[in-house]
Amino acid sequence: MLVFATSDKGGTGRSVTSCNLIYRRALQGTDVCYADFDFGSPTAGAIFEIPSVATGAQRGGLHSYLQGRLAEPVRLDVWSESDRESLRTRPIRAGALTLFPGDKGGGEFPANPGVVRRCTELFLRLEEEFEISLIDLSAGRSQAIDLALEVTAQPALRSTVARWMVFHRWTRQHIVAAAGLVYGDRGIVQTGHARGHDMDELRDAIRFVRTAVPDRISPDSGRRRRRGCRNATTICGSWLPNTHWAGARCWARRRSIRYCNGASRSSPTGTCWPGTSPIPTPSPPSRTWRSG
Repeated sequence: MLVFATSDKGGTGRSVTSCNLIYRRALQGTDVCYADFDFGSPTAGAIFEIPSVATGAQRGGLHSYLQGRLAEPVRLDVWSESDRESLRTRPIRAGALTLFPGDKGGGEFPANPGVVRRCTELFLRLEEEFEISLIDLSAGRSQAIDLALEVTAQPALRSTVARWMVFHRWTRQHIVAAAGLVYGDRGIVQTGHARGHDMDELRDAIRFVRTAVPDRISPDSGRRRRRGCRNATTICGSWLPNTHWAGARCWARRRSIRYCNGASRSSPTGTCWPGTSPIPTPSPPSRTWRSG
């Protein structure tokens, strides 16, 4: 399965939550990988605490591979490369946890036929080797999103299961922006249809995700919980095996925001894709911010 993670704006916790999701699946015994297609800011290495690729690979990253400057992209075993002690101790039954970093100092680039061909070959190899491949895309209407839509529409990948997570914060500004990214002009659905995707199937493959949870460390966290967490947003979880369902949650107010299937205040988790279940993510925050 290919899982694409994107957002219309930065600061949604997309990359941090995505790293936690893929880490959790590895703990459950699934062979997984994380491909950093956030071409303007490839910092997944920093989240996994791999200093050599904290801001991207010095050479041989995904930018170089997709643009034809090398035959194979750099790949790193997170279990052995991370400086974080809890990540360096691989549980006996854990699956593979592999990072494909982007290039340091890289940027967006157009999806010409050569880039599309190499990306198609990469996704096919990932499908063969890993049960789940999470591809973290750049924010906004980016070249990375266009490339993902173009490649997944190729005949070689038509039978591949692809899912989309669109991250946003709780604010109306972020909700409207996320809806526009998916359903607006030149959004994911419109662009995907132009590339050859079936619009209904593409809509069904998309879920909206927010990472807002109560700040349980704060002394007034109880008050914030009762108020709906309007003043605290947790965007980073620690790498702990004992977790609860505080991570990725599909959310919307059904009466006022109708683009998010199956979610409401009374049912914040919304619906999962057929044949899947929610993925628990680490909850104790190591970084918290506030928005008024």
